[in-house]
This record gives sequence, structure tokens and C-alpha cells, in this order.
Amino acid sequence: MARIGYVAPYFMPLMCSSKPWIKIILFVNVLGLFGLAYGLAHQLLISQYDDQSMFKPNGQDYFRASLLGFFSPFALYFLRDFLLMLSPRAILINLFVDFPFNDWFCLLIIFCLAYPQLQAARITGTIDETIWHIIPKQSAVFGISWSLCELLICLVQNLHRYEEVPSPESAKRNMETQVLQEEQGLVRNNITLSKCIDVKRKASLISENVYSHEDPPHSQMTTSNPDEESTDTVFVSFNDSSISLLRDSEQGNTGSRPRSRDRHPGLFNGSVIYFPEIVSKRVFIKELLVFNLLVIDSILLLVGNAFIISMYFIYVPGHDWLFSPAVRYFGSRTFGFFILRAILPLSTLSFVMSVFLFVWNDTGTDSSDSLHKANSDLHIHSSQPQSLQYISSDQLFVMNSIYTQDLLTTDDDNEILILRVFRKIMSFWRSVSNHRSFPIVGLTIWSTIMFSLGTFGAIQQ
Repeated sequence: MARIGYVAPYFMPLMCSSKPWIKIILFVNVLGLFGLAYGLAHQLLISQYDDQSMFKPNGQDYFRASLLGFFSPFALYFLRDFLLMLSPRAILINLFVDFPFNDWFCLLIIFCLAYPQLQAARITGTIDETIWHIIPKQSAVFGISWSLCELLICLVQNLHRYEEVPSPESAKRNMETQVLQEEQGLVRNNITLSKCIDVKRKASLISENVYSHEDPPHSQMTTSNPDEESTDTVFVSFNDSSISLLRDSEQGNTGSRPRSRDRHPGLFNGSVIYFPEIVSKRVFIKELLVFNLLVIDSILLLVGNAFIISMYFIYVPGHDWLFSPAVRYFGSRTFGFFILRAILPLSTLSFVMSVFLFVWNDTGTDSSDSLHKANSDLHIHSSQPQSLQYISSDQLFVMNSIYTQDLLTTDDDNEILILRVFRKIMSFWRSVSNHRSFPIVGLTIWSTIMFSLGTFGAIQQ
């Protein structure tokens, strides 16, 4: 998945909201964020050096940088999911592909982007055709386009994995609409005499208001266990003896209940993440701020990586006063030196930080239990929408991560000092990772550091 996909549970409930006004605001918000990013890159970064013998990119060069940045993540996604067919359960392998391998793939694309450009100045012989060169502004456009593509990939991968649970008020309105449709004969046409007789026969054996059964040959009477799946749902009202039988295909997009779980491919265990409906502006603003923060973090992280990876190609011999010390240091040396001293440490740090943020979490059991309980409750509510009650977001929230077993045993007084320190570090690591906001805070700090390093390393201050 894309890098931002590892924090998708924090903003996908907002993206999957059924309210049209939320979708419109989010669309405008995304356009504003990336428009602001492109605008700042255009205003703050120079378009050309004040030297006639230096490379001066034109509109075509920036367009090519944006295209390479936008379509390259699609190629990487095709490689990992269709050619390699990596299993989502192989979390460490996926992290390796999505972070360090991603950095090396980005190096390959920037290597192609830095190929000598055609310039009118070559006619006068003022530009050396053997110099592979780009400027930081091209790297910034490249990183922003890469971030936009990763966000789109994340949305496409996760839209079908999240299901909204209507609030009691929404469920009541949907139920009233459904009853009105029944009175108008839109649903009663599907009711036959044999179905009515069968329901009345079962009504004498079951004391619930809602009954479920499956079609033959798997037909069996529903017990009180809410975890059993059903294909037909029968609503019986003992106040007016009205009966309605609805199939999944007959209900349409009424929004009265979530869709069946087995219709969706899962995250790691085939489950769908249910989330409560957004009913207040305060909750919407809070989730919108979190979404904006994560998108900004993604832009800063990828732009910072692009700056660091392109430092070697920014340098042009004989014009040292135009470049930062880091660009002069790496650019004046061999490409192999740049790989060993810059790219290899960068990819290693990316993998270590991804493991630190998205693997170590000690709440896997609780989250699994919460999801199981939530799905059981939602199975009941799906057959009786008017009884829907709020379920806390913490109960329904499932981190898109893997939860490791406890590696920290009891301290041994006889163990060496380095092992004791290591255990304390692991214990602290796991304790802070228990907080739900840990990946958000960690990703924000990490992206800020990488963007700062890339900016000061690639741009002459």
C-alpha cells in the first residue's frame, strides 16, 4: 500500500461518510492542500540560477517532473500487488517495499528526470551536454505529485473496507422511509403467501421481533446468536401484524444497515471496519484537522526525501557558490559514494522508522476483541435499524498494523547491562505505542525532520 495508507484508519471514516456535504468539503479541501503546496513551491523556490551557463528548466520540464512523480507510484503499486502479489499479512515485507524500496525506486526516477535537457543555449555552446542536472524546484514538484498519487492509491484501496453505522436518528428516518415504501406497495410485491405462512409458523417459536433465515440448502432457523449470517431479513410488527421480507439485493442503497461483511475483501483478516456516523460539527472539524495533518505530513516527507535523493544531481562543477554545502559535498564525489553515504542510510532509517511507528503496538488483542464485539452488535442492528445505538470509535477503530507477541520477559538481575538497557527501551517503546495518537505524532515528527534535512541539504540558504 502507499505510505499514507498505514494511517488510513485515522481519516478513512471521514472519507467514507455518507453525507454529501462532507464529501464536497473534503474534495475542495484536498484541492486546496495540493494547490497550496504547488503554489508555495512555485513562490519560494527559484526557477533558475542567476548564471547564463546553468540549466534553466521550462514548463515542459516541470510538466515532465509532475508526470513522473504522479505515475511512478502506480507502477510501484502494480509491481507489488499484481506481479509480486505480496500478501498483506507479510507486514515486514510490505514495509520494506513501501519504504526503503520506495526510496530506491524514487532514486531511479530522479536519475531519469536529471537527464540532460534540451536548451536553446546549447546552440551557442554555453551548456555542457554531459552534465545531468535538475534544480530543487523540480524535486519539490516531483515530491508533491508523488504524494498526491499515494493519497489516491490509498483511497482506492480502502474505500470498500469501511462501513458507516447510522446514528439512531438516521436509522429512524430510514425506517420511516422504508415503511412508507411498503405502504405504497414498493416492497410488498415481493411478499408471497408461502413466505407469510412460513414466517407465521416461525413466529410461534421465536419471541424476537426480527427473524432471519437462509435459502436452501443451507436453510436453518436463526437462534439468539447474533454472529450468524443471513441472506433474508424479515421484519414483523406485532402492533399491526405487518410483515416485510427484504433480501440484500432488494433493499438497495437505503442506508438502513451496513452491508454484509463477506462482500468485502479484508485488511488482514477479511473484516470490515465499522465506524459511527458523524453527527456533530465538532467531530467533523476534529477529524478534518487530523486528515489535513496527515496529508501535510505525507507531502513534507516525500518532498524531503526528493530533496535528499536529488542532492547529487543538483550539483554542477565550477559553480560551487550556487549550492549548499551538502550538495557540494556529495556532488563533487562519485555516485557510489553518494549511494553509500546518503541513499543507503536514508532507506535504512525509513525502514526502522516504519517498523517503529506501524509494527510495535500492544493493543492487538483488545482491538480484535472490540472488532468482534462490534461486528456482533452491528449484525443485530442491521436487522433492526431503529435500535441502533452509538458505539465508541475506539471500539470500532482497527489499526492497519500487525501486533507482535510480548518479547519482554521478566528482568534478570544477572543479565548484562546492554540487555537490560535494551529491555527498558523496548518497554518504553511499547508503552508509548499503546496510545492511539502515537502513529500521528510519530509521523508528524518524522516528516518534519526529513523535510528540514532535505531543505537545508539541497537548497542554498
